[in-house]
Amino acid sequence: MAEEHELEFMKAENEILKGRIQSLENLVKDLSVRVKKLEDRPKSTGNFEFVSRPGPGVSEKKEDNRVVTGLVISDSNRKHISPAGLSFGERKTIIYGCGVLENTKEVIDDKNKTRKINPDNIILSVGTNNWDNDTSEQLIDKMKVSLEYIKCKWPEAEIKVSEILPRNDKSFDEVKEINNQIEVAMKEMNIKVIKHQRITKDDLSDNKHLKVGSAYKLALDWKFNGNPKTSWTRKRKSELSVYQENLLLKRKIAELF
Repeated sequence: MAEEHELEFMKAENEILKGRIQSLENLVKDLSVRVKKLEDRPKSTGNFEFVSRPGPGVSEKKEDNRVVTGLVISDSNRKHISPAGLSFGERKTIIYGCGVLENTKEVIDDKNKTRKINPDNIILSVGTNNWDNDTSEQLIDKMKVSLEYIKCKWPEAEIKVSEILPRNDKSFDEVKEINNQIEVAMKEMNIKVIKHQRITKDDLSDNKHLKVGSAYKLALDWKFNGNPKTSWTRKRKSELSVYQENLLLKRKIAELF
């Protein structure tokens, strides 16, 4: 069972990585085209015309009519994560941006003015920005308020909370302690905590933001609810091909940076 779980996990990881590579390649291609157009453009006569152009792939975007069943409410670490990579088949997941916990209600209400959803699975991944100024007790109190509102809004949904990610301006013990406190508080509310054991300080670009190339780790934890990867004791031929593909995809992402 452990090997089967690991294989399915890595297959899903590969699909997320492929999507990330495609986005990066499209971005590089689009920038190259724009640079060439600038180089080929005749010298200015002093009269400028500004033309709004769609980004790469916008004209080819197909309408997605799937019903939203998953919602992630996240801070800026969501920026490099595609909601498509979090979705399973006909189960569509979307992401709401929310910088600090006290803005949760405002963000939900604002988004629901234009799009009514009824998700059955919700993840709250907000709080690290609060830790800049709040004590751990204040942060957890605000997290409870946010969760109570989410529960009132969608009483039938299963709600989970992301633990606080590592930070370069906080020690390992400090992060461990606040996450222990969050886990105790969430146990009282009967809410599962999603752990991020694969993410370390090496994945950060500054004090608290994930590197572009490391965001997929957070996406996988969201998608699989933080179940830790099991070590492989054997690698059959089919498993080895998935494993090798995974290494090649990660190398490709590193090259694009």
